[in-house]
Amino acid sequence: MWGQLSTFAVFYLVATTVGAVVASGLAVVAYRRRDQPAAAEFALLNVTVAGWCGTAVLARLGVPGADYIWHVNNVFVFSLIYVWFAFVLAYTGRSAWIRRWPLLVLWSIPGAVVLTALYPRHSRYSW
Repeated sequence: MWGQLSTFAVFYLVATTVGAVVASGLAVVAYRRRDQPAAAEFALLNVTVAGWCGTAVLARLGVPGADYIWHVNNVFVFSLIYVWFAFVLAYTGRSAWIRRWPLLVLWSIPGAVVLTALYPRHSRYSW
């Protein structure tokens, strides 16, 4: 299989795998120091990045269920926007701005996008 991949594809897979491992390690360190300001949000940010990188590698390798893994990858990608936003607010001392309803409204947007990606394409109303 590796012989069929271009040099760039191998570089992409190795770099993305290293990114997943580094982000996982940073998440563990941040979780252990969760008593520090914004550490929990930083841990969540790194878990999201590790999930994004990990699912991208698995899907690119074409493991069984790769189509489903791409949908999971979309969840991580869309979640990253809001997790980054929560981290920035916590890091700058504005964690009081993080409230349940505004975040729920914000999360509904990527949630709707992910749900449309999961919707079967063979509907009679498809374009």
